[in-house]
Amino acid sequence: QGQRTDRIAGFTVDLLQRVFDRIGRPVQILGNLPWARCLKMVAAGEVDFVADAYLDDERARVYAYSMAYNTLTPQVWSRL
Repeated sequence: QGQRTDRIAGFTVDLLQRVFDRIGRPVQILGNLPWARCLKMVAAGEVDFVADAYLDDERARVYAYSMAYNTLTPQVWSRL
């Protein structure tokens, strides 16, 4: 409805909820955290994973990656 809420939604959220429901495990999805903090929390073992991270050589030395589950076509939008 075009109004901001605290509800976290989208493809990845729906996918993770279905996967965890299917394996009978709870999942808590956190949002509104800076990306750098999310990565540090995974490295420190404070959370189990982050989603939607692009693979690069530096991150690959620190984190284990899953197989790709979605592909995106990056786009740039501008006001003329």
